Amino acid sequence: LKTSENMTQAELKTNLADKLQRVAEFLEAVAEADWHRSQNGKWTIGQEFEHLRMSTQGMAFLLSVANRPNWRPTDRTSREYQAFLSEYQAAIAAIRDRLPNNPAAPSVESDALTVAQQAQRWAKTTQQVLGVFDSLAEPELEGSTVWKHPLLGPVTAREVLYFTTFHTQHHHGSMVRKLTYETK
Repeated sequence: LKTSENMTQAELKTNLADKLQRVAEFLEAVAEADWHRSQNGKWTIGQEFEHLRMSTQGMAFLLSVANRPNWRPTDRTSREYQAFLSEYQAAIAAIRDRLPNNPAAPSVESDALTVAQQAQRWAKTTQQVLGVFDSLAEPELEGSTVWKHPLLGPVTAREVLYFTTFHTQHHHGSMVRKLTYETK
């Protein structure tokens, strides 16, 4: 990923599509027995996946045509990817002990879904996210704040895409580690 300047829309789409595809491939490889296996008090793979899916779907809505009336004009340019990521990681580290209730936490209902059912939901979510790119023009990545992140404050469309890319990569890595983790 570029770190010293903002990525173009095409670069953003390529990077995000790659991360989304890696999750889809992971879902094809994970066994049902591992999906709900205890992770010593942490979310199971299935629960972590559901958090990722719900968050990713929320990001698609933030950038959707239906939500654009809620965007607010700004003259602030987007932070560069690495600066944005560093700010996010520092904010998380500062509150790690007292993380608020997560609105994208998994539900009891989602726990009942199989890997195959969740893979179907991921495919739909991926289509939604990538479809947003078809409705966004490069200039729309700047000039508006589209969401007020609880830790980062107002974020632009470009920053939402940075967040979604990083968040997907982070949770994919975590789920892979959980798959290889042996409970003791």
